[in-house]
Amino acid sequence: MPLDSYVTLGRSGLRVSPFTLGAMTFGQEMGWGATPETSYEIIAEYLDRGGNAIDTANFYNFGHSEKIIGDYLAAHPDRRDRIVLGTKFFCNLLPRDPNGGGGGRKGILRQLDESLRRLRTEYVDIDWLHNYDPVNPIEETLRTLDDLVTAGKVRYIGLSDRDQAGQRSTSGQDRDSEPATAATATACGTSTGSCHPTAPTTPASTAAEANSLTTSSHHTGWSTPTTSPQSTSSQRPRCRPRPTTQHPTPPRHPTTSPS
Repeated sequence: MPLDSYVTLGRSGLRVSPFTLGAMTFGQEMGWGATPETSYEIIAEYLDRGGNAIDTANFYNFGHSEKIIGDYLAAHPDRRDRIVLGTKFFCNLLPRDPNGGGGGRKGILRQLDESLRRLRTEYVDIDWLHNYDPVNPIEETLRTLDDLVTAGKVRYIGLSDRDQAGQRSTSGQDRDSEPATAATATACGTSTGSCHPTAPTTPASTAAEANSLTTSSHHTGWSTPTTSPQSTSSQRPRCRPRPTTQHPTPPRHPTTSPS
């Protein structure tokens, strides 16, 4: 299917490519992945072929994935507005700060500000909740995301990896609220090409249909559920620990200009 055979996302009018470019492998801080130079080539090839949707997360290679995309966009500012740029929040990059991640208001605002700084942009098109947060009231999460849409920092919101408890908490409740968020999509797993939800996955704040995204740049995408459907733990799902092998910090501005 050609990348310029655009489809609408959920019930929104947002038009995206049938395949989203996933940037989980941009950077090598986890001991594998693509160099910045190779990542620039991947982005350019994808966009040149008509693709328009790029997906990353604050935790991918500990922020380097976002920075690589931001450096590319800074070198090609004319391409920013035609790209549907999505990132995810939840994982805490500040292990000594209990509010550095998660789905609470303070954590969401901090994580988005840091993502915008790394992406070198004033807004993201989709801000995804990476994991369901059993500690935080879903109303607080949705209210904060709605405020970010109203403020112009986020265009749409999304819900990514969730277990059945998360689906129940984000479907069918809080019907009295009518936030400004226009649409929500659901990605089943971090890097899956398709999903078949067995339960309604419509968030409380919208009437958007579930929509699956391909967000992996390789064919062997993998999904990492972080909590079992029967889990009743009050603890947040744990993100991957930092690797024990230390990798050099990438330069703030790459020596090779993105092409």
